[in-house]
Amino acid sequence: MWKPIFLLFLLNASLALAQTPQQLVQDAMQRQQAGDLAGAVPEYREFLKLHPEATAIHTNLGVALAGLGKFEEAIPEYKTALRQLPSQPTIRLNLALAYYKM
Repeated sequence: MWKPIFLLFLLNASLALAQTPQQLVQDAMQRQQAGDLAGAVPEYREFLKLHPEATAIHTNLGVALAGLGKFEEAIPEYKTALRQLPSQPTIRLNLALAYYKM
């Protein structure tokens, strides 16, 4: 009898921990602004699984990865953002800096 109750408790606990996409990106941005780049990266990636068209999030992920010295991972994010918004000079500059620092 205790097993179904325990499973129900686990199901409810996991649902409570699930974040909405807005919460994911908000948490990621807060972490990034606080300097927790390593904590922001997985949240940005999770958000991008749901919304790959989010140019600003690709850029933010690139910035976080570059801040961690992961330039090879940052470059594809900047390229994706630049394909989505080719007129944005900041993305182009970030991409150039990532290539330079790599």
